[in-house]
Amino acid sequence: MKPVQVNIGEAIIEAFWAPELRNFQEWKIEDTKTKGLEFQETWCAEAFSWIQRPLNGPSLKISKEYSLDCTKFDKLILAINSPSKSRVKIIADTENGIIEELSDEFTDFSEEIQLDLGNSKKINKIIIEIYTNEDGFQGGHFKWIMLQNSDLLNEYLEQYNNYDSKWIGYLKDENYNPEFKPTYNLIVDEEELVKLRNYHMIHEKLTGKSMYADYVKELKHEIPEDMIHDYVIFWTDQRFARTRDYMKRLTLKGPLLASAGLILKDKSLLRLAARYAMSLAMCTNWNDSFITEFKAGYWEHRAFVKAVICYEISMVLDLAGEMFTDLGRDLILRRLGEEAIGGINYITWKHDYIFDNNQLVWFTYGRMLAYAVLEQHFNHVKPYTDIAYKELVENIDNIIFEDGAYGEGPNYYNCIGDNANFATYIYAKLRGLKFKDIVPDKIMKTADFVECLQSTVPSQDVIPVCDGEPRFKKPTLAYMAYLLPNSHWTTILHKSLNREEKIPSDILAFNFIREFNKKDIINRSFISLPEMGSVSSLRKLDDQWLKIFIFGNKANVDHAHEDKGSFVIEFCNETFAMDPGSGNYSSEVSNLVKQAYRHNTSVPYGNLEKRPQPERPNTKDIKVIANGDERSFNGKVDLSYTWREFFNEYTREYLSSTPDELIIKEKYDLKKGEGIDFGWSTQLDVKVEENQVVISGDKGEAVITIPEEVSVEVTELRLFDENSFQKRISFKKSCKKGELVIKVLFRVY
Repeated sequence: MKPVQVNIGEAIIEAFWAPELRNFQEWKIEDTKTKGLEFQETWCAEAFSWIQRPLNGPSLKISKEYSLDCTKFDKLILAINSPSKSRVKIIADTENGIIEELSDEFTDFSEEIQLDLGNSKKINKIIIEIYTNEDGFQGGHFKWIMLQNSDLLNEYLEQYNNYDSKWIGYLKDENYNPEFKPTYNLIVDEEELVKLRNYHMIHEKLTGKSMYADYVKELKHEIPEDMIHDYVIFWTDQRFARTRDYMKRLTLKGPLLASAGLILKDKSLLRLAARYAMSLAMCTNWNDSFITEFKAGYWEHRAFVKAVICYEISMVLDLAGEMFTDLGRDLILRRLGEEAIGGINYITWKHDYIFDNNQLVWFTYGRMLAYAVLEQHFNHVKPYTDIAYKELVENIDNIIFEDGAYGEGPNYYNCIGDNANFATYIYAKLRGLKFKDIVPDKIMKTADFVECLQSTVPSQDVIPVCDGEPRFKKPTLAYMAYLLPNSHWTTILHKSLNREEKIPSDILAFNFIREFNKKDIINRSFISLPEMGSVSSLRKLDDQWLKIFIFGNKANVDHAHEDKGSFVIEFCNETFAMDPGSGNYSSEVSNLVKQAYRHNTSVPYGNLEKRPQPERPNTKDIKVIANGDERSFNGKVDLSYTWREFFNEYTREYLSSTPDELIIKEKYDLKKGEGIDFGWSTQLDVKVEENQVVISGDKGEAVITIPEEVSVEVTELRLFDENSFQKRISFKKSCKKGELVIKVLFRVY
């Protein structure tokens, strides 16, 4: 493609993010003797990976011939996410000869590598090389290549340096004294606000500090006007933003400041919240970066940024609306209606699939609140608000199973527990209805789901399966405990509040928790989620809990990992066999933790040309057939279909006649590979002795007998924090067909 301007100082020459434009086949892939080198087109990048680096030289080398006029430019920039600790070299063959730039070592995040073109006027060839000293599977992705004119870019960016904090004409004068009342009463009304202030005062006396003052103490000295720019970064997500924008984070601040200002009756906080809203309003595009506005393509990051801005600005207009003039408010209303709501509706019309996963419900919290604010000013908005509620109900009916489970994991359940419930509450208030009366029916079926995944570990709420994290958001727990007070949603909410001793920063969640009363809910020994396919066993061993969770999966569910049939074991309030969950999507580790090798599954090993993996997402239901009670537990799962590229047969059986013993029996027949590698991951202390592996916690241990003809190795695999690792215990059996039996004995000290 010819260079396409993205602003007056920059032009794209390779759009690797856009499937319709990337043309990666034009690049020559050099033979570097790297084992298992693969390239894959993803929805937002050209991904690469390899099984094992070569002994010498680059792990990856690609090149492309050009006849590229670069007279008007002084830099060539490559945006890439390369493996951690690797270094990337970009080389340009110009009429003046070869010029090159070698990057510093990569962390887990994307970088923009800049090559100074000097006086070069023509680029004949571009070469990219990646070097690493790290062994094993690694991967990353190419994002784009551009040319830059530094002088023109600086001139372009200068336009965003012309704002001050006074906002004359847009905000009330700094001497204005507000009444500290909500403008629209959408989130809380004045009566509820009085009760919240009293509750906050009591909490402050008990703890010796104001949580709301504590929440905003780091924000009070920030200058939002310094963060105005051409795009708005999505929370802290760095996948699509420019590196120069990583610290320009205007989101996640306005609603918190407005809530604190209202609770504490602090007009400086209300005004600062309003400044954040005005700063967002002055950003040119309510999207992550130029790739979402690229005039030569149609790629979009769905409606995530627009939904966030709808929510945050609308919250500020309600909670701190007193601080705006009519001009400031009306300017924001116009952008909400034209750009934000218009953009969300376009995505809703375009993509049917968002009705079958978390995305529509994710967008609806901002969409609904923006409609609610717009309804206060424009008479013809109401029918569109009603449509948004009906589509929300349709989405939830599609994604929550009949057994009340949710296939995308507990982390994405926050989209329902928080976003959907928030939107439903706002809609109920708009229409004079009771919240509980209009909550979608399937949300009321989720008691078994949350109990099945509930964690016995004090620092965790749930087992972090799928793209999951071990804690729910406070608003999710607040709304769900209110809706299902006799379920373990209340147990987890109490656990969360007790663990952190904090009232939630979210003012609506705070309002729900104000009336929360803890209930003691009975723990059941066995739970089966027949449609999701997962089961859990919870038994006592010498007064200590032993929980075994086995993961099945409904077909074609998004955000799934390669972990079907995998297990998680919690014992004595610690995790003995872990699921790594997920974390920051900007980090390449988020792709690594999806792999079967990172879960408690078996993978083929031997002379393989590609990384052994099951299909993902799996296209056939995988159900754990199990039974159990307070003493015994048995389960079986057939994984042959999802592993059909590598196995003729693969079944796994769990046998536990008493809580102190577990037998995991695998029957397999390999298509590819020389044997199987049974993985067990933990973060606890691991010792390999003569014929056993001992995993030791604070109060108990798991002793695994090493089967005959099986070798054992322990490997540390880095997680999202550079100081955080999962230890993978590898049990390898060199046999193409047979049975592997793992016997585990649990002991309480």
